[in-house]
Amino acid sequence: MCGPAYHPGPSGPDRVVALDLLGLLGVAAAGMAVVVSGSVAFVDIALGVALIGFLATVAFAGFIERGSIDEEEGP
Repeated sequence: MCGPAYHPGPSGPDRVVALDLLGLLGVAAAGMAVVVSGSVAFVDIALGVALIGFLATVAFAGFIERGSIDEEEGP
């Protein structure tokens, strides 16, 4: 579902949303692994994936707002 939206997405924000959805699916997979296996280690993995996904979304949003990474802000 999110694969087709990520690769040929019509715009940058659409790709960011699709990438965020992929991160959410990773967190859900780790959560299901906790339920199935009973291992608490998967909770740490889920938290790590969620944190990285959140930080990536914030970074991409800042990049989209500015338009370029190399752009310097004026005084």
